[in-house]
Amino acid sequence: MSMIGIAVSGLTDHTLFNIQLGMLFWLLNSLLAVCAANARQRIGKP
Repeated sequence: MSMIGIAVSGLTDHTLFNIQLGMLFWLLNSLLAVCAANARQRIGKP
C-alpha cells in the first residue's frame, strides 16, 4: 500500500512541476473554452 502512495505522489510531482505538461494543460483548457464559446454563439445563447 505504501508503494502505491509513493508512486501516486511521484506521478503528481512529475505532472505538477513539468513545464511541458503545464503548457499542454493550459493549451487544452483554452481550446476547450474557445470551442464552448463558439458552440454557444452558434446556438444563439449569450
